[in-house]
This record gives sequence, structure tokens and C-alpha cells, in this order.
Amino acid sequence: MSQYGHNSIDGLHVMIEAKKLAYADMYKYVGDPRFTPIPVSELISKSLADKRAKLIDMKKASCQVVPSDISAELDKHGNSTIYLSTIDKDGNIVSLIQSNYAGYGAGLVGPGLGFSFQNRGDLFQLAPGLPNSLAGHKRPLHTIIPAFMEKGEIHIGFGIMGGWNQAQAHAQFVANVVDYGMNVQAALEQPCFTHGGV
Repeated sequence: MSQYGHNSIDGLHVMIEAKKLAYADMYKYVGDPRFTPIPVSELISKSLADKRAKLIDMKKASCQVVPSDISAELDKHGNSTIYLSTIDKDGNIVSLIQSNYAGYGAGLVGPGLGFSFQNRGDLFQLAPGLPNSLAGHKRPLHTIIPAFMEKGEIHIGFGIMGGWNQAQAHAQFVANVVDYGMNVQAALEQPCFTHGGV
């Protein structure tokens, strides 16, 4: 990304197009790993990243993207949000996101408990046969991403709230730090794009 100027038209174009491709894969392949095999090694492979990057046309935006065709055998693996990061004297970092989702979560408070229940079940897909299809005892795809990054002796705990914005804003934050050499505060204060769907 450093070959493009920070928040330049070309730089933003590449990041937005890459987001579209990544979200298409996410919707197709990501669900509760206790119920659906997720091709993690394939999804994070450099070869897939190279193939997907070649789909980015610098002359136009994609109006429709399709997910990757991952045919390898899958490994089977068993505004209401807060973010907190803290570090102790020994360098141990906590990166925490807590979210009830969609305002007040489910809108239900257990008698005598004093907290509302989350409603992330809203993120299931109702069409059957998909990795994220609704099923009992299954966790839905969600957007909670407490994050860490490190290089050498530099360790950063970070998180950015905002539903589907999280992965997009994380990528832009990392690019600001890694590719554009910004400190954490400057990287967080930069304008960023967000898109709510695939």
C-alpha cells in the first residue's frame, strides 16, 4: 500500500475492492467451526491473496464480486459495543471487545441480573445449507475483532467498533501504521471508508 499516497484515490480504490473480495469469501465460507468446516489455511494463504488481488481493476470499481472457489478438502475444527486495551508493567496486553449488538441487544434483562442479553443470533443466515445457516447450539458469524499486531519489539493491542466496519477499519489502521509510518493516535484519527455489505 505504501506505493500509493495515504488516502489517495488509488490507495482507497485498492482497499475498497479488496474488502469486497474478502467479504464475499467471508459470507461463503465463515460460520461456527463446530458445525461447518472452515478453510482457514486456504483463506489466509498468500496464493489466494495473489489470485484475488489480480481481480482488482485499477480503472473501475467492481459492482459484483464472487467468492473464491476453494475446493480443497476442508479442515474440520471442532453502538452497543465497548473496546478496551490495557497493558501491564510486564508487557502483557489485553484487547477486549464486548457487544450486546444492535442497541440494547435482545432487549431482555434477566430478573435480578441487571444486564441485557446479546442478540447476535440476528447475524445467522436463514437459507439452509450455508456455513452460517441458523441451527441450534451454533454460534453465528459475528464482527467482534479484538486485535493484536507486532513487529520485533513493538506490540499493539487495538480494536475498532462498528459492526461490519471493524475488519475494514482494522485493515486501514494497520496500513496507516505499517505502510504509512503513523503512530497509533495519528493512525486512529485518519478518515476511513466503510461499507455495510459484500
